[in-house]
Amino acid sequence: MMRKNKRISVTQIAKELNVTRRTIFRIIDTLKSQNRIRRIGDLKSGTWEVIE
Repeated sequence: MMRKNKRISVTQIAKELNVTRRTIFRIIDTLKSQNRIRRIGDLKSGTWEVIE
């Protein structure tokens, strides 16, 4: 999802996957700690970068 839409919100991801926002935050934290994604810019207007 983040590859297709770099500006996708946590709320949008949660709705599409039918899980809570908290679950998405946990997944994002895991992916960030594994250096698989990173946030470019601030939380409101930034984008996600998927690291291969």
